[in-house]
Amino acid sequence: MPTKYVELLTYIGKNYSKVFLNDLKKYNIFYKYWIPDKIDDLIERYTESGIMPYWGYVWPSSIALIKFLLKNKDLFNKKDVLDLGCGVGVSSLPIATSCKNITLVDYQVEALFFAKLNFLENLIPLDNVQFINMDWNFFSLNKNFDLIIGADIIYEQSNFYGIKNILLNNLKKEGCLILTEPGRTVSINFLQNLSKYFKQVKIVKEKFVDKHINQTIIIHIFQSLL
Repeated sequence: MPTKYVELLTYIGKNYSKVFLNDLKKYNIFYKYWIPDKIDDLIERYTESGIMPYWGYVWPSSIALIKFLLKNKDLFNKKDVLDLGCGVGVSSLPIATSCKNITLVDYQVEALFFAKLNFLENLIPLDNVQFINMDWNFFSLNKNFDLIIGADIIYEQSNFYGIKNILLNNLKKEGCLILTEPGRTVSINFLQNLSKYFKQVKIVKEKFVDKHINQTIIIHIFQSLL
């Protein structure tokens, strides 16, 4: 394994009581990913900051996003892609090598440590990959993208203004936006507001059934009108 892989794994091993290597085989997605072992321990670690470590769990919306993208490879093939709120990088793993460039952004720098480790774990070259630690409400990335993806990122109203500005400022004309979410009430107004700036070209519903979860994930596909 590359030296950087060993360095990241060593750092994570020192800073987390336990991590484990999981995979997505049961979804017919053949990638592995490192993740903190116990979400409760992670929440306790973040208690003082007041920020919930949502990045430490692979949500059903991420799985639904991967499955949709792999059925629609033209959306990312040879395209500049932004993964907004990337977490541990799972949504980007299966598409990265086909993208022209892919940029993974998360507010939590520790999420990006895991994301980079997961790319190295799957032997994915990093030549066309960027990992950026940035607050959505102070987003200063001066680049436009053909595709912006976000798995379960529209859950807090305090983030909506920043997310909307990123979509307006960083999506290319006629670019594509894909947001996946489990049908939360709080997301409805945000999605309706997007229709002022983006044309909703498709809605797909993906049933997600797992040991502890039974829910329908909604995949919203928009195209820029600007």
